Amino acid sequence: MLKVEKQPNRKALLQAPPLAIDVLEQPIGTPCQKPESLLLRKKRHTIKAQLVICLLTLTIFSVVVDKGGQHDFSIFKSRCLLLHPDTLLLADSGYQGMHKHHQNSTLPIKKKKGQRLSTEDKAHNKALSKQRIFVEHVNRRCKIFRIVKEVY
Repeated sequence: MLKVEKQPNRKALLQAPPLAIDVLEQPIGTPCQKPESLLLRKKRHTIKAQLVICLLTLTIFSVVVDKGGQHDFSIFKSRCLLLHPDTLLLADSGYQGMHKHHQNSTLPIKKKKGQRLSTEDKAHNKALSKQRIFVEHVNRRCKIFRIVKEVY
């Protein structure tokens, strides 16, 4: 059964809606035509698609495509995405160091080597994952409808 949610009004969208950022990986064919250049052991040539998603409407605002070997945060830095300073940006742990580029960003807290996370840090990570789960649902829909799943 399909659940219909009420869309927010236009003023809420114009006042810097909360955004989430995530990356999907899509396999591509081999760039070389020589048969000896095929990759072995499940290694594949890929491209990465970085999605910026509005958390109020679950619409995709921006798609950036880059090489598959690049790190998620380096794709974000190289594309210079223009965001309003008041916009809340939720990201996963692949974007460590985001606070230097966007002050109003929220990342999960990673444990330090040889130490455990405190209960406050665990609660913060759990609350963040409850907000970010909708982004993973959008990623799932993109793969179900074969937008970023098929070989490009």
